[in-house]
Amino acid sequence: SKNELILWVITSSDIISNSILIEEKSVSLMVETARQSIRSNSIDKIKSDLSLLYSVLIQPVEEDLVQYPDLVIIPNGSLHFLPFQALMNRSGEYLVQRFNLIYAPSASVFIVCNNRQVNPGSRFMGMALSDIVLENKQGLPGTEDEVRKILPLFPDNISTYGSQSTETFVKKNAAGYNIIHFATHGSFNYEQPLYSHLLFSPSSDDDGRFNVFEVFELNIEASLVTLSACETGLGNISQGDELVGLSRAFLFAGASSVIVSLWEVADYPTSLLMC
Repeated sequence: SKNELILWVITSSDIISNSILIEEKSVSLMVETARQSIRSNSIDKIKSDLSLLYSVLIQPVEEDLVQYPDLVIIPNGSLHFLPFQALMNRSGEYLVQRFNLIYAPSASVFIVCNNRQVNPGSRFMGMALSDIVLENKQGLPGTEDEVRKILPLFPDNISTYGSQSTETFVKKNAAGYNIIHFATHGSFNYEQPLYSHLLFSPSSDDDGRFNVFEVFELNIEASLVTLSACETGLGNISQGDELVGLSRAFLFAGASSVIVSLWEVADYPTSLLMC
């Protein structure tokens, strides 16, 4: 709320709450400060900011969490943009070192995705922008290497590169695959989040911008969609406090889980991480 932060710990048997007197704008400022520190790669400042957030968000309920290996984070407001896994306790231990972490945009979305029936299989669809220059954005040669190195893990696969990677290809084929991997540019539109998009090569049938509103129209049954692109985890907070962005759109379209990024990411390091 405006002047109070409430932490809910919900297990299969209990519901625990803890209230902290802190203004909403103070929490938002702490999140933005931490994000700026991470961007600047200022190690001491990063540790200080992440430790402060840990003391506010995790420490009040950490005794209630110790017995559980898995932690589902359902953030609120600006906390959607915080990498909880990087929060650090007084011993210098990151939260991700203690828990398996996943996120959900809302409690209702988590329940839907958790109960969603997914067709068994490991059919893989990979798409890479390659070294094509689009809309004054540089080519991404590492994306092709990224997808080609993943292919041997999934013998039943289909992949496209460069000019063959189009949004029309996505719309025609995505429904038939269990694991989908997009390696391209991502763009977040703060003023109009439904126009945030993944960038593909334009074709005679499309403009190359796979917008959020178009993703909402997909009908897929993928167990995992990976958005290997910049800022694919960002979005705008709606009045219902659900995040409107690419991750939310793919979950709505039928994906059980989505891997996204909260940052601008470099081509080569991303390809190493994904492989």
